[in-house]
Amino acid sequence: MKFLATFGGPIVMLLLILNQFCHYGTRWVIGSLGMPLSLVSPDGRTYADGTPVSAVSAMLIRSGLEEQLTLGLFLFSAVVMTAAVWFGRNIDKTRRQVSEQQRLTAKRRQSKA
Repeated sequence: MKFLATFGGPIVMLLLILNQFCHYGTRWVIGSLGMPLSLVSPDGRTYADGTPVSAVSAMLIRSGLEEQLTLGLFLFSAVVMTAAVWFGRNIDKTRRQVSEQQRLTAKRRQSKA
């Protein structure tokens, strides 16, 4: 169970990334901003490989802001993950300091008694 908890997230992310790369050239390509850009048929209802486009994807594609929204979401996710790591490290550091202080306090009490 510990293995799954440790490596489950990275394994799922790797599988999702591999799935996206399998569709490169048939459903998406890299656009001018370096972000994925959908390849759709001229009618806008299917991808170039014939797979139907979801309603949300179609809305984003028609807006013309697909790349910008993807870039914005990527940057927002990077900021959130950076903040989460920073907070996690600081919380861990604080817990270690508190436990060390408690250990030293207990040691002083024992030496006085």
